[in-house]
Amino acid sequence: MSALKAHLARLGGALIRPGPTLERLLYSNEGRMYEIFPWMLVLTAAIDPVRTGRAFLMARVEPLTGLRDLLLVVSNRMTIQLVVLVAGAAVLFLAQRLLGHQKDRQELGFDRALDLMAVVLVPHLFLAAVGQISRSLGWELQYFPHRRLYFYDMDFPLKLLFAWGWSSVLYISALRHLWKGRAQEVSENS
Repeated sequence: MSALKAHLARLGGALIRPGPTLERLLYSNEGRMYEIFPWMLVLTAAIDPVRTGRAFLMARVEPLTGLRDLLLVVSNRMTIQLVVLVAGAAVLFLAQRLLGHQKDRQELGFDRALDLMAVVLVPHLFLAAVGQISRSLGWELQYFPHRRLYFYDMDFPLKLLFAWGWSSVLYISALRHLWKGRAQEVSENS
């Protein structure tokens, strides 16, 4: 039960108190990327229930085909999020390598960067869930990320800002924490 409480506290902390949550995740050993994947699956099932239901029904008859269909549904709806997750983790990892290792802080490996990026995706997934809930209630919130982004839309920049703005601010905050830790170490050594 305490592990579930800690997990929900991390998710809520990413939404309510992102600064302390990110700092705790950067320099402690808590929070893992695999904690976010079940939420991504649930969100995918909520956004595209017909295809997800077909995949589960197919899994009853032919398990491998059903699993393949389920992975196709998830990849169709979450490809951008997973690409952002890996690319952002690579940038965080490289930034930490370029800034150097702080003596008093744990080194940020690529797996920790992936864990941190999964938490950075929480606001985006939250907005997608709110958008899907509102759509199921009959209110269509067109700027929420439960809808696919198309480059040819006239309001694409606004939709992009709304869908990824909150997560981008969290990501910049994580980079700032890395830079601030490096700047403090340099000032202490001078």
